Amino acid sequence: MNTEMKQPFLTLFIHHALVLTIIFGTIYTIVQQNYRMSANDPQIQIAEDTVNDIIRGVSSESLVGTITKEIPETIAPFMVVYDGNEKAISWSGTIDGKPPILPVGVLDYAREFGENRVTWQPRSAVYGDVRIAAIIEYYKKGNDEGFVLVGRSLREVEKREYQLMLLVSVGWLLSVAVDVFAIWVRRKTM
Repeated sequence: MNTEMKQPFLTLFIHHALVLTIIFGTIYTIVQQNYRMSANDPQIQIAEDTVNDIIRGVSSESLVGTITKEIPETIAPFMVVYDGNEKAISWSGTIDGKPPILPVGVLDYAREFGENRVTWQPRSAVYGDVRIAAIIEYYKKGNDEGFVLVGRSLREVEKREYQLMLLVSVGWLLSVAVDVFAIWVRRKTM
């Protein structure tokens, strides 16, 4: 009888379950990170284009537009332009009629490094959960400086992540069940 057959059932099961967990965990992590990183793509392009236009002399008000959207009600990208004193001067997205309030230090980081990519929840889940993926680009033209924030709700990305978790969990459970059955059958036939 080979060594594998001499091992207790529980030892084999634990070993196989750990391997399956690592495989399915890796699959989940890779796909989830792809979903999340791709969620920034429109914001990157819009923020970079807007900064280039501002540096060329186009007014931020004309770039942002006149229509504002309530961020929790849409997945459309929105924009906020801040002056060098970190005061919002024009915006196309609001929460309860006001531009979203950034966490402390977000603009400071963008000023120091030229860009900041953040995910944040601008208000408590009690009032309606909205999480935002945002890109903040810093610009400086002569004595004029400021920031362009472009963000959008992660609502659809989070739905995909939840569906992915369900699919990976079902796949893992089925794989573990098949593995248990295979170990049991193999031991019975030996």
